[in-house]
Amino acid sequence: MEICRAQNRWQTGRGNSDIRHRTLILAGEYDQVIPRVQCEQLHRDIKNSVFVIITESGHFLHEEKWQEVDEEIVRFLHLSK
Repeated sequence: MEICRAQNRWQTGRGNSDIRHRTLILAGEYDQVIPRVQCEQLHRDIKNSVFVIITESGHFLHEEKWQEVDEEIVRFLHLSK
């Protein structure tokens, strides 16, 4: 049920501003599945978010640029302490 609510929140944008937790948003530079403008809007909606574009990657950035993704996650977690 929570997955359905999260999907609805993502598609409509409603409720994103209610998210208070520090949030990392990663996007692939050439992602053709989720447009960058949608990620940028999510970043604006979630006040405590960090938005990072992984260069030269598409939708599967966690496979294409896994080292950069790992570095960004570690950096985010380190800054969250």
